[in-house]
Amino acid sequence: MPEIYRRDYSQYVTDVRELQRRWECLNRIDKTIRWPRTAIAEQHQALDGRRFQGCPQGMLGFFGYHVGRSRGLLMSVRHEILDYMYTGRLPIINDDSYTRKWGEPNTGKRLRKLSSTIAYLARNAQANENADYADAVSEWAADLQYLRRVYFRPDENPEHDWEWPVVGP
Repeated sequence: MPEIYRRDYSQYVTDVRELQRRWECLNRIDKTIRWPRTAIAEQHQALDGRRFQGCPQGMLGFFGYHVGRSRGLLMSVRHEILDYMYTGRLPIINDDSYTRKWGEPNTGKRLRKLSSTIAYLARNAQANENADYADAVSEWAADLQYLRRVYFRPDENPEHDWEWPVVGP
C-alpha cells in the first residue's frame, strides 16, 4: 500500500504545510517569464472509454485527492485536501489559463469549480457501465455534502448565486 495511506494524519498535515511553503516561494517568481514547455500533449481516456485531449493532471489529482476502493483516502484526509484547495493558494499546473479557472481562495468561483469538478467525476463514473464505481461515487457525494455544509452560503454570500451540483443515484 502506498506510503500516504499508512502515515499518520499529523505527518500528512506537516507535508501539506511544507508544500504550501514551497508554493509560496514559487509564486514569488516573476510570472512574466514564459518558460519553454517541452511536454507533449497526452491523450487521455475518460471513464466511459472516449478519447479526449486534456490536461496531463487535474488539480484534485495534483493534491493527491482520491476516492474509491483502490486509491481512496480517509474522509478526514480528503476533507483536509478540500479545505486547503478552497482556502489556499493553488499552484500553476498545466498552464496559467487552467489554474485561473479555479479562481482565488475563498471565493464563489473557487467553490463552484471545486464542487462542479467533483460532481462531474461522480456523474461520469455513474455513466460507466463497464466498472463498479459505487464506492467512489458515494465518497464524492459525501465530499460534496461536506463542502456544501461548510462553505456554501447562498443567503449570505452573493458569489454563491448558483445552484449546487447534484449527484443522483
